[in-house]
Amino acid sequence: MTIFSKKEWIKQANVKYQTKMKPLDFSQDGDISVLEAEVSGTFDGSPAILKYNMELKNGLLQLLKIQAEPNKQVARWYFCPLK
Repeated sequence: MTIFSKKEWIKQANVKYQTKMKPLDFSQDGDISVLEAEVSGTFDGSPAILKYNMELKNGLLQLLKIQAEPNKQVARWYFCPLK
C-alpha cells in the first residue's frame, strides 16, 4: 500500500465512521510525546480512549504507537526519514 492509498483509506474511514478526536492530555519528555484522546464515531466500541505515543528525532516522526488500554497495543509504526 502506498502512502497515497493509505491517506485515501484513512480519509474514507473517517467519513464512513464519522470519527472525531477530543484531546484529553498531552505530555512531552525530550523526544517522546504522549497524546491521550477520546476518539468517537459510528464504530463499535465508540467512544474509545487512545494514547498516541510518538518519538521524534531531528523533528521527524520515528515511532508511533497507539494504545487503547494500558499495555494493550492497537498499532505500532516505525518511520524511516525520506532523503
